[in-house]
Amino acid sequence: GHAGPQAGLGVMPDIPITGHMEIVGSGGGHVSTVDRLEPGHLRLTRGGDPAGLGGHRMIPLSAIAEVEPGRVRLTLPAMQARARA
Repeated sequence: GHAGPQAGLGVMPDIPITGHMEIVGSGGGHVSTVDRLEPGHLRLTRGGDPAGLGGHRMIPLSAIAEVEPGRVRLTLPAMQARARA
């Protein structure tokens, strides 16, 4: 990132979050893929679901640490994010 450390995203990031961006955990591990941005949360695609549970999963915008080109980094590790989503 270019700014100092942030506690979550108080404002929308410089880089818009769009579909098919990769979602990674705080350590860089793959979590999922963005389906689309919705008010208050990211909707995830079903394709990245190893358990095949079906249904859409979501991640609250408060869990986003930063947005990089093509990638959304979360404040929590990938394993934890996958368990929550």
